[in-house]
Amino acid sequence: MRFFAGIIIWTLVIGSALASLAGTAFCWYTWWNYNSKLNDKTSNSTASSIMNNTAASVDMSFLDLGEDINQETVDRWLYIAIGVSCVSFIILLILLIMRKRIALVVQLFKEAGKAIGKMPLILLQPIWTLLIQLIAIGGLVFIFLYLETAGHPTVDSETGYVHFKVDDVLFYMKWYHIFGILWVIQFIIACQQMTIAGAIATWYFTRDKSKLGFPIASSIWRLVRYHLGTVAFGSLIIALVQLVRLILGYIQKKLSGRANKIVEFILKCVQCCLWCFEKFLKFINRNAYIEVAIYGCNFCQGAKKAFVLITSNVLRVAAINSVGDFCLFMGKCGTVAVVVVIGLEFFTKEMIVHYVWVPLLLAGIVSYFIAHCFLSVYEMAIDTVFLCFCEDCEKNDGVQKPYFMSKGLMSYVENSREAQTAGSSTGSSSKTSKKISEKA
Repeated sequence: MRFFAGIIIWTLVIGSALASLAGTAFCWYTWWNYNSKLNDKTSNSTASSIMNNTAASVDMSFLDLGEDINQETVDRWLYIAIGVSCVSFIILLILLIMRKRIALVVQLFKEAGKAIGKMPLILLQPIWTLLIQLIAIGGLVFIFLYLETAGHPTVDSETGYVHFKVDDVLFYMKWYHIFGILWVIQFIIACQQMTIAGAIATWYFTRDKSKLGFPIASSIWRLVRYHLGTVAFGSLIIALVQLVRLILGYIQKKLSGRANKIVEFILKCVQCCLWCFEKFLKFINRNAYIEVAIYGCNFCQGAKKAFVLITSNVLRVAAINSVGDFCLFMGKCGTVAVVVVIGLEFFTKEMIVHYVWVPLLLAGIVSYFIAHCFLSVYEMAIDTVFLCFCEDCEKNDGVQKPYFMSKGLMSYVENSREAQTAGSSTGSSSKTSKKISEKA
């Protein structure tokens, strides 16, 4: 992704521009073609009526175009062409305005690749996270099975069979346990995000990258020592929203076929709103963890800082969330395509199974999940580098207070020339002082 991100992103941008222009040209050509045929048909019908009046014996059926073209069709394509032209104009205008921010996204991919290259062990975080989640979920599900099969034994007077009756306490205990499962899952994911954010922020704000030390171990230590409450509170909020969604889904299932259409529609609308709210909270939580990793503050202060920083850089955030996420999605799809093609070649040559699409489908799903786990590290690294870049721009000016960013990112600030000059002079003076100290 570090080396191919620029090619993928600029191909996407240029392809979107060309596709919009091609769609506009096609719509206008279709309108012009229909309009020309309608005019020819009208003129031919007029000529045929005149000739029929003068020579009724002449057959003019060859002038019929054989198409049901009327003024309504021509007008419809005219409106479509105008609408597509407006959409294409908006797309081209957005790409023109966002071109520098799209270039920033490419540079952020490169910076995130540099950071991961300096800390390759950070790619192992999804493995540890998955193992811990499997162990935790396995234990919690085992306890849930005990709750599900628990109850008070009662004897049926008619049949004599013994069955277990569930009381209200056990019913609410099940929901309490489900909430605990959701909280534990979100807590483990939040720990991974905090660890990655702390390691990447340490890399960014270290001027001499050769003296980086052990940023991953340091990030884990700070998480365990200071920020377990932060990730617990952030994951608690998401778990509560997920629990409400599950309860609404349970109610919706119980009312299926009994409630009227209005109630079902309202429940679906509430579910949709809660889903959007959950996505928003996850987005805020990710950025709040990054701010906590930078400043060492609590969750609420980190969420406030992240929200203010995002709203002040909304166009850059839009570019990252649209172009960057699509680039990562293409990386996942590319991984699945490679696995499926290799599997298809293998099964075709070996002829082990008769129905190859079932194992290929399973291999594609597993490969997509694995690619998602590892590219989530890359995604978190990009978000962390971006927020560090924004904080660097807010706190430093590049002249009196030198930037921590690289020269590649320095070209996207307002005083880039002055900052690069100051950075080069600072670097040369540090090298000179180092040589003097070595001679001494």
